[in-house]
Amino acid sequence: MSDNGPSSSSYSGLTKRRYMLAAGGLLTGVAGCSQIQNENTEPETDTTKIASPEETTPPEISWQEQWVEGEQYSLSVDVDLKDAEKLRFETQNSEDVVAEFSRSDGRTHSTKIAGRETAYGFISMETMVEALVPREGPNMSVDLYRVSSDQTPPVATHVIKLNGSVSPDLKQSSQTQREFTQTAHGIRTNFTLQVPDVLYQYYKDRERNPNYGSYVSDRFDDRYIKSLASEFEEYGEQNNLSDREVVDHAIAFVQDLEYTKDKVSTGYDEYPKYPVETLYDKGGDCEDTCILLSSLLDQMGYATVLLVLRNENHMALGVAGDESIEGSYYDHDGRQYYYVETTAPGWNVGELPPDIEDDRAQIESVDAYPSLVFSWSMTPEIGKAKAEIQILNAGKAPARNVESQVELELPNGNIVTSGRSSSVNIAPRESKTVTTTLYPPEKRLRARVGVLIDGQAHDYHETEIVEPIERDDL
Repeated sequence: MSDNGPSSSSYSGLTKRRYMLAAGGLLTGVAGCSQIQNENTEPETDTTKIASPEETTPPEISWQEQWVEGEQYSLSVDVDLKDAEKLRFETQNSEDVVAEFSRSDGRTHSTKIAGRETAYGFISMETMVEALVPREGPNMSVDLYRVSSDQTPPVATHVIKLNGSVSPDLKQSSQTQREFTQTAHGIRTNFTLQVPDVLYQYYKDRERNPNYGSYVSDRFDDRYIKSLASEFEEYGEQNNLSDREVVDHAIAFVQDLEYTKDKVSTGYDEYPKYPVETLYDKGGDCEDTCILLSSLLDQMGYATVLLVLRNENHMALGVAGDESIEGSYYDHDGRQYYYVETTAPGWNVGELPPDIEDDRAQIESVDAYPSLVFSWSMTPEIGKAKAEIQILNAGKAPARNVESQVELELPNGNIVTSGRSSSVNIAPRESKTVTTTLYPPEKRLRARVGVLIDGQAHDYHETEIVEPIERDDL
């Protein structure tokens, strides 16, 4: 085998050495040695004719490779068998047979030996493929080819710019002021709140999902909602209010918000809001005010559930209480949850509107849901890119079967490559990193990155378009 690589000019010397070794007795003179022959013994006559290089024309081969994606290539050959009966292509290290040609099928062949719709399949870069003429004894090596010696896979360096995060930067300090007026127990009060802009934008950008409890369980607004709850508790202490009166005041605060149907305030028929969104907008519909009040009472130490009234297309809140409270309640997990209407002022705890007295409520827990946020980055490699996604469970329940889906698309929206990570389970407050591999072209691209729970989209984010990096800039 030639030590000079896959150059075809090395064939002549390589073949001669193979033939000389095969002929055995043709090496007759070596310095320092003598050939001893018994004069009384007639030399044996070898009647087998041994072919010499001058009498045998070796096959001629030309190679054509095509990069497909990642480290995968297709490989084609043009073959003229000349005097050979067979020609075999093997990988040099593993000796896997890639293809074989026979004179019985014709002297010349032009075909793909590796790649899509071939018996071998795709062939990896740097693989050495050797062309051999099968013989008794050592096979005759004809040529050697290294895959990727002609085409080097591109490196889409610009994908390093495709990174981002959906987590809020809580260090930002800008706020928007909102004023609220409410009446409880005949007392009219005013609240002035500073709503953090970063939290509002974070929640506004989040994907909507049908699990209303997840809007309560997200932890990023806990500190802010806790500070609002403290305002009510401090007001109660300053005015000698009982615990029940403090709760009634918080309920009145929510009931006095402007009731706004989804379509008017957001442009969607179903658009549940996170608590910070409802405060920023100074109103919402039934599920928005229930979610806000549930978050507020939770920070004040009271257990709540959401009461979904499907027949009336309505939602109310259930707040846990003992038998001393008068009014309507629902039994759930061994506790009594009293009905609270949140969409209009004046309704007391346990007071049930007449039009829903006969409606059965679906009870939805507010702490049984995960809430996932994530950040991501991409690292370019030869012919591919590795996407790394760090996922945090900011909710109050485990997230099971969590996956990340990454798509790279052209400006016209056509997806050119995508990948999905393996699934993981993520406990509350836990963070895990998942990865996936993509095969980006050197074209203008944007990334869409999302997380899924049990195969259902939970949240996603999309980047701006990035331009390929000019080779002169590298």
